[in-house]
Amino acid sequence: AGHSWEGLWRQITLLCGLLEHSVGAFSVQDVLGIVEALARLSAMEGAFRAHLTGAKSVTVDTFAQHLLRPEVLGTITGEQAATLLWAFGKLNYRKKGLATKLAKHLLTAELVPQLSPKDTALTLWGMAKVSVLHRELLRALAQLLAAPGALAVYDQRDLVTVAWAYAKLGVRDDALMTAVAEQVGGEAGLVRHFLPRE
Repeated sequence: AGHSWEGLWRQITLLCGLLEHSVGAFSVQDVLGIVEALARLSAMEGAFRAHLTGAKSVTVDTFAQHLLRPEVLGTITGEQAATLLWAFGKLNYRKKGLATKLAKHLLTAELVPQLSPKDTALTLWGMAKVSVLHRELLRALAQLLAAPGALAVYDQRDLVTVAWAYAKLGVRDDALMTAVAEQVGGEAGLVRHFLPRE
């Protein structure tokens, strides 16, 4: 078993080294796909998780630094920002202000109104997962979500994710929670069967 672990570790190290070396040639969509794959692999395989979160690992930092370059950050769409927040949250990445800068980008590029229910849930989940309290974005999202009928297109899992994220971040918004409760309505018993989007 030790031999196969060592072989797997070498392959992971080689893969991450290649990715780090090539990051400058990747588009935002490329980085998105790679980071999303790394997040899913780290959730399934302890060796990936150990390598990506180890003290000497720079792979995730390299991708974060690439995304934070102004010429790259400025091209990120709302859907991409949401998925990146989710993926970096899944990797429990808390460095370099990435989540804060993606949240700010969503606001300054006026992307918040364009977010789909899934994008909104992914954004909130990622921010809550790494404890990023970007009050301005949370206020903007709450205002949009609390508007009459805004939550009608949200499925139960996304509604639960919205409520969970605000609670986890310790942000109280009575209008939003009232809207969530009204949307759930007679199906309140159903909510306990759902977990936040992961």
